[in-house]
Amino acid sequence: INSAISVIEKVSRDCNIEPYDEDTGLGQLRYVCFNLDEKSRAVQTTLVWNGIANDDGLNRFVSALKSSSASITTAGKEVFHSLWIHYNKRWKHC
Repeated sequence: INSAISVIEKVSRDCNIEPYDEDTGLGQLRYVCFNLDEKSRAVQTTLVWNGIANDDGLNRFVSALKSSSASITTAGKEVFHSLWIHYNKRWKHC
């Protein structure tokens, strides 16, 4: 999971992805959830994105994640085995 976190942090910086701010409703990346598949040691990653499908920033971010993760391996295997995206544009919960 630490390798996956490092990839997310690096790619977020490289793509100028702003963390979501609960007070202002600004920023793109709300949350990240990591689940480790103990058998393969690969990480399932879920991004909660403050936006809608086909967002240009998200498309750049996902492309960069794919490129970066393919070059980073743990025990000869890629770090990520899946990437899930949940869109949540709502600023305040009622």
